[in-house]
Amino acid sequence: EFEEKYLEKKNIYSNQRVGYDSELQKLEQQVDSMKKVCNNLETRYSRMQSEIDVNMIRLEKVKQEEKYQNGQDVLDKQFKCYRDLYDSEISKLLHLSKSLRNEQEKIRKGHKENIEQKDYFIY
Repeated sequence: EFEEKYLEKKNIYSNQRVGYDSELQKLEQQVDSMKKVCNNLETRYSRMQSEIDVNMIRLEKVKQEEKYQNGQDVLDKQFKCYRDLYDSEISKLLHLSKSLRNEQEKIRKGHKENIEQKDYFIY
């Protein structure tokens, strides 16, 4: 009789345990899924916050440029505003590009003679 009650209670316990383990496993899967969702949302938030920060800096730069162009402020001694600075840099780069192209052309034109001269010294 004692053993019968023991086996009966053990059977009930085992059945309950299986149910609880199954439910626990489902809950753990849900928690893992929610953690992934949370991580994805945190990543999106961080990316969006960074974009907001960048856009705020750009907006400040635009406001500053407006002040420079309206004469309310000056960028530095040499340039009145960013536009003037950028125009100057573009002009310098265009001039450099043109001179480098001319130099490249001279090198290409003289390449054959330079090879012949090199051959004279080798032989």
